[in-house]
Amino acid sequence: EAPLVAALPVGRGWAVVELADLADDPALVARGTLPAWALRSVRRLTAAAAAPRQLTAGTPAPADLQLRRGAREATFKAGEPVMLEPGCWRADADPVLVLPSREEGRTEAPPPPGTATSLESALPGSGGRELALWILLAALALAITEGLVAAWAGRAYGK
Repeated sequence: EAPLVAALPVGRGWAVVELADLADDPALVARGTLPAWALRSVRRLTAAAAAPRQLTAGTPAPADLQLRRGAREATFKAGEPVMLEPGCWRADADPVLVLPSREEGRTEAPPPPGTATSLESALPGSGGRELALWILLAALALAITEGLVAAWAGRAYGK
């Protein structure tokens, strides 16, 4: 019932092969278009092929790694923690992005005075809504005053 799709790595990209009987597909027969899920799959696999591999500093290595950055070289066995500074490293010709550890960046010290510690304390209470009515009344009074002055000027100087 379902078509068979095979994704094969070729160079830096992928070759996606769809094994299905497309003669019964009305969209292909009428317009020559591919199903939307096939196009989404190709886009997703292409984006994954162009994206660098990501590691987080301090987490276990997913496989045996030999990383280089400039003259520095680091080797890790699978399961060993990746103890590297964040940045762009290279494994052979492929880039590997080492991200900083969230645990290392967390401090247990109390925040300095005046620092907002929650979203509710950082945002204003009503966001200026208490002034909206007064601004509306002032604009209405200004429009009425302008109309009265224009009517007076028309009567006084329009003769």
